Amino acid sequence: MALTRKQTKIVESTIKESLRNKFQSYKPETNNMPFHYRLLGRDREEFWDFLGGRGTYSELLNCFERAGIELGPEIDQYFSKFRNSK
Repeated sequence: MALTRKQTKIVESTIKESLRNKFQSYKPETNNMPFHYRLLGRDREEFWDFLGGRGTYSELLNCFERAGIELGPEIDQYFSKFRNSK
């Protein structure tokens, strides 16, 4: 296990807090996002495992999945205003 249970809870809490903050101040990004491509491109598993140890990338994906499931109703509510505005 690359992350301890305490670290996992901190990561999940940070994800949820960041999403809630983003919902309040979201501005669409441009189509040109070279930083995101480099950070999230094909070598992301190697990047995160390098930083946190073997298995870190998988654990981070699990943290995002659990946070997304918990915040599902909030996420749906936030995006519903975009569906209704068309």
